Amino acid sequence: MANTTTKQQFGRVKRKLTLGALSTFGALTAMLAIAPLSPKSPDRLVSGDLSGDRISLPSMSLATTAAHAQDSAALNLQWLGHMSFLINGNGNTILTHPFKPAGCTAFFPEPKKQSDLVLISSRLLDEGYVTNLEKQTKLLYQPGAYSLINTNFQGIRMDHDRIGGKRFGMNVAWRWEQSGVSVLHLGGAAAPLAPDQRILIGRPDVLIIPIGGGPKSYNAQEAAAVVNSLNPKLVIPTYYRTRGANANCELGSIDDFLAQLPNTPVRQVGSSNISITSGNLPQATTIAVLTPPATTDNNSQDQAEETEAATLDEDAENNQTEEAPAE
Repeated sequence: MANTTTKQQFGRVKRKLTLGALSTFGALTAMLAIAPLSPKSPDRLVSGDLSGDRISLPSMSLATTAAHAQDSAALNLQWLGHMSFLINGNGNTILTHPFKPAGCTAFFPEPKKQSDLVLISSRLLDEGYVTNLEKQTKLLYQPGAYSLINTNFQGIRMDHDRIGGKRFGMNVAWRWEQSGVSVLHLGGAAAPLAPDQRILIGRPDVLIIPIGGGPKSYNAQEAAAVVNSLNPKLVIPTYYRTRGANANCELGSIDDFLAQLPNTPVRQVGSSNISITSGNLPQATTIAVLTPPATTDNNSQDQAEETEAATLDEDAENNQTEEAPAE
C-alpha cells in the first residue's frame, strides 16, 4: 500500500515538473521570437519570419538588421588631385587636404567643395590650404580623438620628413569609419610607422597613402613597406606625379610604386570616383588606381610658375587655419 502511494506521489511530481519545464520552454521560445536584435553582436544575430507555427531560420551570413543595412550604404570617394579627396557616406561629406594649385597641382582646380568637415594633416599650402573654404566649416588638424558629425576620428601624430620633423614638422594621419568602412588617410607621412602608431591604426579597410617621394612623403619603396605592414583590403595611392603637374614637379610616378608590389592585384578604376561598401571590399590587398581629375583649361605655364614658390614651405598664410573643438 505504501509503495502504491509513493508511486502515485512520484507520478504527480513528475507530471508537474514536466509541465513546468514545457511552460518555461514555451515562455522562452516566445521571448526569443519577439526579442529585439542587438546590433552590437552581429555575429550572433538570427532573423526569422513566422509562418503559422513554423519558424524559418536563414543562414547566419544572411542575417539582416538595421545596423547591417546602414553599414552596406556606399562610401563614395572622389579624388580631387594630390592627396585631396571628397568622401561621402552616412549622410556626411568630408573634404581632405585641400591645396593651393601650384607645382605638382598647378593645373588642377582648387578644391573648394562644400563639406561638413575638413581634415588636413598639416598647414602646408599643398595639403592644408583652407583660406577659400566656407568659414563655418569644421576643421581638424591636430592629433587626438574627436567625435564630430556622428563619427569618431583618430588623429595620429607622425613625422612629415625623415629627420624627425625638423624640416616639415608634424603630419597627422586620420582614421575613421564611415558607411561601415574603416578609412586611413596617411596624409603626408614620411617616417616609418612606430609600434604605438601601428596599434592605433589597426588594419584599415581602405588605405590612402602618399607614394611620390620627395622630402616630405613616402617614396615608392617606403610606401610598399607600409602596405605590407598594414595589410589593408584596398589601397588608393596618392601624392604622385600626374597630368596636373607642371615641369618643376619632382614626384615619382604611379609605375614606380606598382613595381614594388608585383604580386598585388591592381584595379584601374578608369575614373576619379570610386564607390565602396563593406560587402564589396576584396579580402586580399588590392590596389585601386584612380584617374586624376580633369585639369583646368585656363592655366598657363607662367601662371603655375608664379604661384609655385608658395607651395612647398610654410609661410605666414599657414597660420590662418583654426582647429574646431571636438563635440
